[in-house]
Amino acid sequence: MKSRGIGSHIFSRNRDSREVVVIGEYGIEKALSRSTIKALLAILVLLVILPLLIMEMGSYALTFFSLILMVAVSLIAMVEYRKDKEAYRVLTSFIENIAIKGDTLIIHGRKMELGHGRFYSRAVYGRISRIRNFFYISNKYRSNIIELERVSKEFTLLSDFMGDYANIPGVKVLSKPYENVILGIINPKTMKLRVEPQTLILQAKGKTLAEARLKIENSKIRAILYAYPGVRGVVYLKLHGGVPERRVSITLGSVGPGEQCTVVKHFLPSKELLIITHERLFTVRSLRDRVGIYDPLLISGFGEGNYKLKLVLKRTLHSALSSEARIFLEHVK
Repeated sequence: MKSRGIGSHIFSRNRDSREVVVIGEYGIEKALSRSTIKALLAILVLLVILPLLIMEMGSYALTFFSLILMVAVSLIAMVEYRKDKEAYRVLTSFIENIAIKGDTLIIHGRKMELGHGRFYSRAVYGRISRIRNFFYISNKYRSNIIELERVSKEFTLLSDFMGDYANIPGVKVLSKPYENVILGIINPKTMKLRVEPQTLILQAKGKTLAEARLKIENSKIRAILYAYPGVRGVVYLKLHGGVPERRVSITLGSVGPGEQCTVVKHFLPSKELLIITHERLFTVRSLRDRVGIYDPLLISGFGEGNYKLKLVLKRTLHSALSSEARIFLEHVK
């Protein structure tokens, strides 16, 4: 069964400067992924018991063990699928009972308990993908009105081939019937960046080999790269950074001997995003698909972690000459 997503009938846009993105997908594939992880934990317990069963029952123990494993995975997958389906129903109901007027989101009906804080999503991809979402609440209040401007703060988005990481400011609904629905704001205007130093120079034995002149304009980096004639190899400008559990490296540009080029890197998204999702259903991949970010390597927001631009000349397999500049985020109050 294919994953299901909330369709275009509740995917809307509000104002030219803000895009409303609804993320709510579920399917048997996701349920199986979760159930497999839980089943593996059960296997660890059974492995302790299995040798005893084999001693007593011989080959019948293996058949018995396989049957138990198949039933366990199927039952857990069914439970996970039903939970995801219920989360999808809650999210759909929430969408049908809200209105957005300017910078205010109104939930129709009675006041409910809301939590301001940050939404974290961590994903590791492989044969068995692992996704963990949780919301850290800094303060609670009762209302049916959410002022979106108050929610907008710095954010962090990181992606590579191995996984994703997100740290997004938001509001979590704590009361039924919309419990665990999350509103998140990704605002590129919070990316007030500066870079130090603004010139990178590669030198060896007193001789300048290459240089990069750096400039940050709003949410983009502009760099002019130049490699002097006689340089042996290719000079790269790379963007490195992230948090301890997810570090990403992106090659922004390169030049050969005697070459010059201008590199411009835009940090996506280009407009403010209002994310409406459920804590069980969100993934960074779904967000990227919705807003059209198709490059598998992503660094954006810079709200958490350490980041740098690095000018690199690879000399040998185990040797490189490099110079780097730090990227700083000017926190917006």
